[in-house]
Amino acid sequence: MNFDLSDDQSELRKVARSFLASRCPTTEVRRLETDPLGYAPELWAEMAAMGWVGMALPEGGGDLIDLAVVFEELGRAVCPTPMFSTIALGALLLADVDRLPPGVHEGTTVIGTALVDVPDDALVAEVSGTTARVSGTVPFAYDVEGADLLVLDAGGVVVLADAQSPSIQASRLASISNDRLFELRLDAVEGEVIGDSADVVGPSLARATALRCVELVGVMDRALEMAAEYARTRVQFGKPLGSFQAVQHRLADMLLDLEAARLVAYRSVWALTGDPGAQREVSIAKAWISDACQRLAFGAQQVHGGVGVDLDYDLQLYFRRAKALELELGSAPQHRERVAATIGLR
Repeated sequence: MNFDLSDDQSELRKVARSFLASRCPTTEVRRLETDPLGYAPELWAEMAAMGWVGMALPEGGGDLIDLAVVFEELGRAVCPTPMFSTIALGALLLADVDRLPPGVHEGTTVIGTALVDVPDDALVAEVSGTTARVSGTVPFAYDVEGADLLVLDAGGVVVLADAQSPSIQASRLASISNDRLFELRLDAVEGEVIGDSADVVGPSLARATALRCVELVGVMDRALEMAAEYARTRVQFGKPLGSFQAVQHRLADMLLDLEAARLVAYRSVWALTGDPGAQREVSIAKAWISDACQRLAFGAQQVHGGVGVDLDYDLQLYFRRAKALELELGSAPQHRERVAATIGLR
């Protein structure tokens, strides 16, 4: 079997890598960590103009694997954008129920989401026909500040609301990486019921998890590249650090982890193109990648020594991002439990 990307996908990767290297260097990533919005709207507009934002949406000219290629390069650049919430969670779900709003393809409509790990009793929805009034507190939601629309998992129904409603209070949460996470308080927020949670949330979270897996592969691809570069140029005891066999073995193990992680990540995305509910493949990928990429992240730190944790050095950006993505959307033990359940071991 041939697991290589197509020629078009390889060209997409090349273009995305070049674009992000020039438009989102780590100096820009550092600047955005203290920016109130957390991402650059002009960069988001350029990505939309290149077709990335609407790529996997109806009439977008691509599919989920094409979108995964973009996510891997976003991870490699640790580039902060609203892509995860607006597209991976929000727009793809809305497209599933034929409620995709205008402006998403163009990047002018940003979607915040409260779909991940929402406790069953967090939100109460008073439903009347196709309208609901939602009240309660959500522990965390994505990209609410600056969003136009908000997609909520509210007591068994999925609700689409105006993110600018005065009845929504959003408090930015501190996180280990530059994640735009918010605690939400809603007081009778009116919105449109667009589906039952049991029907639409599962496929949405499966897609989002698979795309985050690919993004994590991109993060660690760059971390390994940095470790290899450092081993070639750092001189210790009169020799390049990479000339020592122990370092060579460590880098080889890291490469094996990375390539295996890339394989299972894209395997999960491919499985979802044929079966939107392919949870087993997604859980296999998330369980393996969470563990493998932590081994790789620690290995990159060990190759660098003390400079690896220096905030003035770029490796810490990748280490923090890897830790955030490892724990998001289910840890390795949680996904192993899901795999066990699907094959009858639980």
